[in-house]
Amino acid sequence: MRSGSTRREFLGTVATLPAIGALSGRATGESGPRSAGAMQTAQSWPEFAFDAANTGHNPDGTGPVENVGGQWVASAGGRTTVQPVVADGVVYLPSQNGQIYAFDPVSGDSVDGWPVDLGSSIGSVPAIVDGTLYVGDDSGTLHAVDTAAGEELWRFGTDGRIDTPPAVADGTVYVGSTGGGFFAIDISQDDESITERWSFDTGEEDNRAISSGAAVGSVETEDGPKELVVFGTDSSAAENASLFALEVSSGDEVWSRELRGPVTSTPTIADGSVFVGTGVDGDPQGGLLYNIEAATGSPRGRFNARGRVVGSPAVADGRIYVGSRNGLVYAVNAETGSQEWRFSTGTREIASSPAVVDGTVYVTSRNNVAYGLTTDGEELWSFETAGSQFASPAVANGVVYIPTVDSTESSILYALGEGGDISSGSAGGADNDSENISESPFETGGNESDFAFLIIPALVGGFATLVAGIAYAVIRSGLPEKYAVDEAPVERLYEDEEESPPGYDDRTQSGVWEVVVGDVIKRAELADKTATQDVIISKYLDDTLDSPVTAFEIESARSDPARVRITEPFVDADLAAENLSEQPLNEGWTIDDSELVFETTLGPGETLRTMVGRQDCPDDAVAKLEEKPTISIESVDA
Repeated sequence: MRSGSTRREFLGTVATLPAIGALSGRATGESGPRSAGAMQTAQSWPEFAFDAANTGHNPDGTGPVENVGGQWVASAGGRTTVQPVVADGVVYLPSQNGQIYAFDPVSGDSVDGWPVDLGSSIGSVPAIVDGTLYVGDDSGTLHAVDTAAGEELWRFGTDGRIDTPPAVADGTVYVGSTGGGFFAIDISQDDESITERWSFDTGEEDNRAISSGAAVGSVETEDGPKELVVFGTDSSAAENASLFALEVSSGDEVWSRELRGPVTSTPTIADGSVFVGTGVDGDPQGGLLYNIEAATGSPRGRFNARGRVVGSPAVADGRIYVGSRNGLVYAVNAETGSQEWRFSTGTREIASSPAVVDGTVYVTSRNNVAYGLTTDGEELWSFETAGSQFASPAVANGVVYIPTVDSTESSILYALGEGGDISSGSAGGADNDSENISESPFETGGNESDFAFLIIPALVGGFATLVAGIAYAVIRSGLPEKYAVDEAPVERLYEDEEESPPGYDDRTQSGVWEVVVGDVIKRAELADKTATQDVIISKYLDDTLDSPVTAFEIESARSDPARVRITEPFVDADLAAENLSEQPLNEGWTIDDSELVFETTLGPGETLRTMVGRQDCPDDAVAKLEEKPTISIESVDA
């Protein structure tokens, strides 16, 4: 831990730039001592995840519930991938073009005197306290801007890029940088001077970058209540990262905990715990939601989100709401760590944080569709925007504000409310080229849970199958609900070969089957790979549907045909009896007592793909499907 101003450069204690202009219709911020954080009210969303503890929950706010449409849209120059903030009757939105935009929350009109140009790309969510906006940029500079005058008050330099949100509490701004330094900056009551109270180095020998924002909260300890600031790091090692908890008064380390990282999810302090997500791309075990005791750093448990967690968990009324890069939103019991429900957005990319307001969970996704869900996981509404949704939603004044990025790298800010007349899927008249608007993979109101389980293609007479798998591909490609599995036609998934070697039933996989199984493997996580007797068997697990699917890619490097047998035990025998025994399985799959069995004969150098729906697996036991299957290989006489 370092204190004082060593290695720090104040880039200007008081800005001498002329005022850009007063804002019309605005109340100026009051002077005086700072509150514990930004001024949260029912009509505001003044910082990332609403409050300094990053709970993502406004218990007094309201948001749209039904008949949701766009009330207005506004264009912002450059690419915008961070959450907007709402304070004092204005919506603020930073951009990677270095400017901060300000809009009227009712009309969407630009506020006089804005945007303000800070001179460097902005990838940090602002925090607004008492009329001052605090935000970091890619040059490593923390800026303070007077929102009433549109005037920069001061700037503070750090040792790396600032792409995480600052936290403000009790007159101090807490911010970290990719250079590995974390800083506590005291603000004067008149906003005209700043002092570095302390700084903390995460360990330059490990090349640790601070890749998450900070959470500030009061924690009960054996010595009484203590104010902590908690943040996470990345490191040069892909699976080595840490969570740090410091005393806000001194910057002294209270505890640190090594996690399977990197930690790019901003932590949340709630209910005596720190909740934070991690993940390693491509690793099905890498997407974890941790519950860590806030006072000591001791682990309380973890939940496997089956995909990297980069957004911040929202916590409300004993539940944790978190999105994963596998496209699922989870609700997890904060006390037991058990999954209460999950909702699929149909995409592998949720990089944002949910917002919980007035019994509604607001979620954005990379499939261009925003959702309003009940706290029991039922879909209330969905709305398709004209671009991808990287940023977390902000909810205030009965409206949800969502920035998007279209294919031209331009950004549109949507204001969605009840009775809005801009329809889903429309750019709403913003200055964007409608020809570049990408289509959503779902119709408005679509929900994967509305469809019957789709992975049950059946072979008829050894050559034809119900195209449940085709319906799976249909849903993945975004066609409407009318293509549910029970309406799917019968298709031929394998074509006969005229001649086959003795003892070898050769097959040519059709293009349809390649699409179906290939799509599953592409989207699934690699669960296991086994090489034995010159045969490589890769097992994949797709847990994004109502029931999981296991897929296998079998590659022969042999010079002779081989008989391959794969067996997997039932996860739940009762579910297997109920769901598997009464339906046809894919070609090669059979039920043998308490096991699923796949048998096939591979020719020399052949590769075969297959899959099976695991409706014998309950939601809380998916991890069992990652276990290694039993494999046997036998030579076949030519």
